[in-house]
Amino acid sequence: MWAAALGFSVVLVVAMLLIGRPLGRLLVPTGGVHFFASALPEVHPKPTQEARYLLAVIFALGLGLLVARGRVPRAMSDNGPAREWLRGAGIAARLTLLVVVAWVWQSQFRGLSGKFPETHFSYGNLVVASVLAIAVALLARRRPGWFAPRAWRGGPAPWIVLATLLTACWLLPNIFREQNLASALVEVTYHLQFTFDDFVAQLNGLTALVNYNAQYASLLPFVVSPVLAVAGTTIGAFTMIMCALTLCSLLAVERAFAHVTRNELLAFGLYVPFLAASLFTVVHHGPERYDFADYFAVFPLRYFGPYVLLWLCVRHLRGLRPRSASTLFFFASLVLLNNLEFGLPALAATVAACAAASESGKPVLRRLAGSVALGLLGALILVSVLTLLRAGQLPELDRLTRYSRVFAGAGFSLLPTPLDGLQLIVFATFVAALLAAALRYRRRDDNRSLTGALAYSGVFGLGAAAYYMGRSHPVVLVALFSAWALSGALLSLLALRVLTQRPSRSGAHGRRARIRLQAPAVALIAATFGLAATAVAQVPAPWAQLKRIAKSAPAPAPFNLSPAVAFVRTTTARGEAVVLLAPLGHQIARAAGVRNVSPYSSSSDIVSYEQLAEVLDALRKSHGRRVYVSNAYTAPEIPRVLALDGFRPVAGPGTGLTEWVLPESSR
Repeated sequence: MWAAALGFSVVLVVAMLLIGRPLGRLLVPTGGVHFFASALPEVHPKPTQEARYLLAVIFALGLGLLVARGRVPRAMSDNGPAREWLRGAGIAARLTLLVVVAWVWQSQFRGLSGKFPETHFSYGNLVVASVLAIAVALLARRRPGWFAPRAWRGGPAPWIVLATLLTACWLLPNIFREQNLASALVEVTYHLQFTFDDFVAQLNGLTALVNYNAQYASLLPFVVSPVLAVAGTTIGAFTMIMCALTLCSLLAVERAFAHVTRNELLAFGLYVPFLAASLFTVVHHGPERYDFADYFAVFPLRYFGPYVLLWLCVRHLRGLRPRSASTLFFFASLVLLNNLEFGLPALAATVAACAAASESGKPVLRRLAGSVALGLLGALILVSVLTLLRAGQLPELDRLTRYSRVFAGAGFSLLPTPLDGLQLIVFATFVAALLAAALRYRRRDDNRSLTGALAYSGVFGLGAAAYYMGRSHPVVLVALFSAWALSGALLSLLALRVLTQRPSRSGAHGRRARIRLQAPAVALIAATFGLAATAVAQVPAPWAQLKRIAKSAPAPAPFNLSPAVAFVRTTTARGEAVVLLAPLGHQIARAAGVRNVSPYSSSSDIVSYEQLAEVLDALRKSHGRRVYVSNAYTAPEIPRVLALDGFRPVAGPGTGLTEWVLPESSR
């Protein structure tokens, strides 16, 4: 495996250099989107880097397939020159990996400048991680029974309660109300307006996949919006619902650990560092925090489906419900239709997990293909029924890629990916999980659920990492820490299995064998489990968070909606179709009693002439004649296009809005 990894790496670097640029031009054409002139400074297409990452993923999957199914030539199987060459290549691969890891670890200290942290782990973290790894190794040697599988029937309630309470405590910084938003970090309030309005749009009469382009989740609004309607369309209700979904997604991973380890104590020990890494604090100012559980676009909207699917996948591999592969892939297809960025990797990861945990080759793959087809068909039928009942139309699946075509494809708001940095260690961890699953498949190791979970985490991580490859900012890398910690926890579990083994020989030979086996295992735990565990120190104080939540102050802009709501209400008839191009435009329309027919959640999302044409087309189809434009958050090209189309401005003093009206004679 090490020799193959070295050979694949060399070929990959050559392929990246030779065909990365032409492949990028072929797969990611930069034309087709006509951006506003004001948006052009933010347009940075990177087709070459995206193609090179695609090559890296393909090579990683190919290496996993070679390890799982490839044959070693007889000349290399027998002792001889070829065998010695193979050993030498393996040693060279290990040394190369050590050099690369040391290089990229050091290179992370030469990052971007600005208010965000340029590095996430220091040398102090590495020392603490190493001490923790050594302590775990000593404990595994002295108390191997603590880490062994036990008779297990689903887990005692105390461990589930403890994990729930700890997770809920960690999520307290992510609960907000209108009354305490004034003290929230700007990173929280800026992103909150987009995620909140995505769900309010569903309550305001629009339907995702039909006449609305959901930015982060297309199916969750069908479930969450009715709950939000009952609880009230307030920031408090919305953030509590989001935190509840995040709680469920994280606990799904804890239950997956329990199924894999069949040891509640060990599962909880793996879960705590995973939890800390998932909710890694990016910015901290007093009790106010910014992490990717209050940027709800990541937790729960992207991770909820894949993590619940992981739990279902592990249950399926253990022979529990869902026992049918078609049912499992039905859920995987729903995850795909909810969010394409993380849903497609989750679907591929489910296929990889089921294949890696199987007992045979091609026939299983054929059966899996049939199950995937049935699952996709079932999910499409369900979504079609939902949209027909709600909007009277079949879903338009191309809406799943509306945002990705503007951002990932055309390059809006992208950043170049550095050649070195912590992201290479994260990527290598995903590859390591995939290769570990391939080796276990080749050896027909027991515990199929562990093999499947390793394959799932590796493939899902490789696919989800494309999120960072687009906007390669140190903060965005933190969004991958959860997937990274998942792979790291499962790899650490394998290392613990090595540490609890007794050497077959005693004396000096036995000691050398033990050192040869255990030193890499300790290093692996330090690099994955240990680093994640250092984030446990970030656990928030619950009393400080409860005091923060109870604060009361006037809502800041743009969450102070009263002037805008009053202006819209006095200039429209109830139920009238309008377009509100402003932050929280759908919430303003709902409060004013009108229908905002814009298929986008905010004016900030509209950066091209094609998007603006889509908005105006929706207004015409609804026989509307009013467009309300934010004075502060709208591109200057939008008023110009409205004027050219015959709209006339009517100012709304003190409201932050300008009303553009299409005269009756121009309709």
